Amino acid sequence: MAGKLKVACIYDFDLTLSEEYQQFPIFREFADGIRKKYGITSIDDYFPTLCSGQGIDVGVGAMQQVLRDAQDIFPNLTNERLRRVYGPQIQLAPGLPEWFPRMTDYARELSLDLSHHVISAGFSPLIEGTSLTPYLASIRSGTFLEGSQGIERIKTIVDPNSKREEIIKICKGTDVHEDVSIDDYHITYENVIVIGDGSSDRRKFNFILERGGIAIGVYPCGDNEHKERAQRDLTGRVHYLVPRDYTSHSSLELMVRHSLEKMATRTCQFDFHLVHGLKLNHMRSPELKEITQKHLEGCDDCQERNKDTILLEEQAF
Repeated sequence: MAGKLKVACIYDFDLTLSEEYQQFPIFREFADGIRKKYGITSIDDYFPTLCSGQGIDVGVGAMQQVLRDAQDIFPNLTNERLRRVYGPQIQLAPGLPEWFPRMTDYARELSLDLSHHVISAGFSPLIEGTSLTPYLASIRSGTFLEGSQGIERIKTIVDPNSKREEIIKICKGTDVHEDVSIDDYHITYENVIVIGDGSSDRRKFNFILERGGIAIGVYPCGDNEHKERAQRDLTGRVHYLVPRDYTSHSSLELMVRHSLEKMATRTCQFDFHLVHGLKLNHMRSPELKEITQKHLEGCDDCQERNKDTILLEEQAF
């Protein structure tokens, strides 16, 4: 891959690469215990009732809540059991994992070196247990420490507010606080595609939009209610809003292929921060505003990255 332009797809996991929250296989096995302890009749209500319903951030609260229940209703919950037993049971989105080698091969045809990464507020062992792992360059998610009875402490947490820091680490190829020249970045931000599903991804969407990368929001196939919610949450924060479908010839594949093609042929070196600032009317200098406006009017690439959200339906080509 020497000499090839490095690009990345960075994904959320829950309801982006999966059709359900990653903890649902655990909840299904111990549904009776959840019902007896909390009176919850549907596993869908576990996090809304015990986390968001109590004003607790689900990203952090999910780890705390599952850890608490591992002491009684989820017995013998170890990292290995999460990885070996429950990870493989997670229902993945259509077209996975075949999507990853197909996109990597297509990028290679464009002389691009594409890597795939997951940033999730969930649990690393669960994601590691899925069939996606062989195709992922990194998994950035929460981890547990174990004792004699299984998981007993939280080791690391990735919450919605820290996801953009994980993007920085991926792009720098080093610690987020280490000073690195942009010329020495492992992957520059304009060569990143971020894919997510909802409001918890808005900070990382905003981060990559400001820096000239591509943001794609996904919603469940054939679900008008969730599509409308995604439109409310993500319009203006993503370039494309498409069904959560990774099969060949899907709308999502069309947009990712198109984005990779643009990256492969890009010649514009203008600082996209300025273009984004112009769009938000955040520029005080009349001279800088004039220079940026003039560039934008003559640059098709910046115009495309500066456009409003496009909603696409299923099977675009």
